[in-house]
Amino acid sequence: MRSPPTPIAQHGGQWLAVSILVAIACMAPGHRAAAADAQTSEAALGALKLAQLEYRNGNYAEAARLFHRAYDLDPVGDYLFNAARAEQRVFDLDAADRDFARFLALPSGSDEGKRRARLHLEEVRATRDQLTRAKAVERKAVEARLRAEAEARQAAEEHASPTPTAPPPAATAAAADQPPAVGTPAATEAQVGAQALAPMDGSWKRPAGWAALGAGVLAAAAGAWLWLSVEADQRDLDARTADQDVEHKVVGIEWPDYERDQTRLNQLRPAAQALTAVGVVAAGLGGWWLATAPSADSSAAIGVGPGRLRFTLRF
Repeated sequence: MRSPPTPIAQHGGQWLAVSILVAIACMAPGHRAAAADAQTSEAALGALKLAQLEYRNGNYAEAARLFHRAYDLDPVGDYLFNAARAEQRVFDLDAADRDFARFLALPSGSDEGKRRARLHLEEVRATRDQLTRAKAVERKAVEARLRAEAEARQAAEEHASPTPTAPPPAATAAAADQPPAVGTPAATEAQVGAQALAPMDGSWKRPAGWAALGAGVLAAAAGAWLWLSVEADQRDLDARTADQDVEHKVVGIEWPDYERDQTRLNQLRPAAQALTAVGVVAAGLGGWWLATAPSADSSAAIGVGPGRLRFTLRF
């Protein structure tokens, strides 16, 4: 015959049940946190796949935004590196500089990834310096044009309004009011001065305009050709980089060859942009000079003679 349970046994069973309930309650938040982490990682992978698709299609700005979205959901350093590369391709150089620097500051990451980030960061900063110098050259060209126009206007004003000479001290007011007698040295000087014709200002604009227009068109065409060549080489390089084996290792090109070709393209791209910009500015300046130049077969002059005013206009 079984003996009845003792009070200790009864309390032991109750404590066991309470302990199980407490353990279950403590495990529930952990399961919820794990589920939330899994959903976050899944969302980050979804953003990553969309970013890779946009990058392959050449939509680098949208790809950078999606890479940032994936990094915000799951801070994996490779997402930040990919965002910086997309920003570099779209010439958002300040953002690329910032994200490469952030990637290099992360404690995680392979040595190879850090080395590539440093290489691309140097490319970004070199490209930005080249663009800054190109803008400075363009600004100097505009300043030179404005200075030349100001000097031309000043020369025209000085030619149209010569500095008056004072009459001889011995001349009286009455004599100054009377025209000089015909045949006298004063009359001869006045007649010669009256017959002098003032050339129309701006005659230099036509040859200078044609020269600037021709040089600008050639420079812009050369810059456009160089830009198209760079983009074609970039597409070829991207295609060789995308050639990967089953382990996602690049087999289409060796890494030293990739570094050399990518560095060359990054140096040629801003040069093509600068050359095109300078050509467009020069062509525009030449066209403006031609549009404002006086007609080649027209002239105008004003003559002042003794007792008369003569205005001559020839076409």
